[in-house]
Amino acid sequence: MKASLLKMDIVKLFQGLTLPPSNGDEHVRFSTTVIPGAERCRLAVDKEGMPCMLISSSDTSHVFSPPLVLRHIQVQHGVLCRTSGQDGLINETNYTIIQCVDRDESMREYFLRVMGSVAAYLGHDPTPETVGAVVARLADLFHALTLPSRRSLQGLWAELFVIAQSRDVATMVRCWHSSNEEHFDFSDGTLRIEVKSAAGRIRSHHFSLTQLCPPSDAKVLIVSIFVEPAGGGVSLDDLSTEVKAKLENSPELLLRLDQVVAATLGRDWRFGQKEKFDRQVARDTLAFYDAQSIPKVSPNLPSGVSDVRFKSDLSEVSTIEIKFYRTMGALFKSMIR
Repeated sequence: MKASLLKMDIVKLFQGLTLPPSNGDEHVRFSTTVIPGAERCRLAVDKEGMPCMLISSSDTSHVFSPPLVLRHIQVQHGVLCRTSGQDGLINETNYTIIQCVDRDESMREYFLRVMGSVAAYLGHDPTPETVGAVVARLADLFHALTLPSRRSLQGLWAELFVIAQSRDVATMVRCWHSSNEEHFDFSDGTLRIEVKSAAGRIRSHHFSLTQLCPPSDAKVLIVSIFVEPAGGGVSLDDLSTEVKAKLENSPELLLRLDQVVAATLGRDWRFGQKEKFDRQVARDTLAFYDAQSIPKVSPNLPSGVSDVRFKSDLSEVSTIEIKFYRTMGALFKSMIR
């Protein structure tokens, strides 16, 4: 995968497009430009100014799925399109069309950033099967944006901060939780990492008993940081962009990153663009703990009692040196630089 594709500002690339000609060939539906590094993916604008991705495949014999219509996007397969390129030439090709149908400016920008991940994932010559798999993941992603948020923006920011600061971003993203039902933020075999954030200067966090009493063969690290709002700080979108730039050799993880963020924020996704937090405070207050040292209630619960949750103050708990844990496996080795 070319580095230029991941570092490219796809929003600016779209802004450089002009609307399809209003005179001349009335059947021209899109103005397009090739996305560098993904030659079969064309960024496009339709006659109403809506952003689109046009994807062609060298295999034209494939039978595609029916059209997909969601609140924010729609997808059509095998559509014969007449397009005009930046050179003014008219092109006629069968495309899969992924189109933003939401006129909200923030959603259009969000759509474009996700299309950057799609282009990086598809690469030079996507197969129909790959395109179909991407569309299925996009359906999940954009549907998630219509659902209630699963956790706080502060907590998600803390997790992305840990990923951005890590020694191996790809491993961290690969091990990141894919659903809110998972007990730990990062898991790899018997290794677990749970990230906890606090808005004040008291290192007190909420835990479930399961997090502090894992299976006997599991090793759990607790990462604790203070997360404070800051007008001139770093937003969730800023951290996402930073992480994506470090996934040059793992483009398949770009969509996973987008999916986890979308599933977590749900319909509160706009706050990812607006709310900003102090990165320096997070860096300065970063601390590591062994889960076994965290104060907790007795694991010997009465019959019928389950899903126990509580708050623990870590002020008097000894921290650990992460360097002594890096030999245990790839996940711990990937932790903070």
